[in-house]
Amino acid sequence: MFGPINRITYEEVIDDTRPIQTKRSLELKWEQEHLSNNRYTLEMVRIDDKVKKVITEIKLEEAAIAHRQNTVEGAAPQVSVAT
Repeated sequence: MFGPINRITYEEVIDDTRPIQTKRSLELKWEQEHLSNNRYTLEMVRIDDKVKKVITEIKLEEAAIAHRQNTVEGAAPQVSVAT
């Protein structure tokens, strides 16, 4: 009935289930980089790219959830009452 249990690491759990926290921590890192250098650095560009990736992952997951919800709602049984 159930498939094999796949073991995952703590890092995989954090990366998989906490994209909002990941985004926030990247934003804090970006801000610290800006405060220490007072300019837009190459590291900040890399952080921006990571933030964009996290946002894309969030949007894809939200779309997948919405699609599953629409599929469930659209699969309501059709009842025909013959009179």
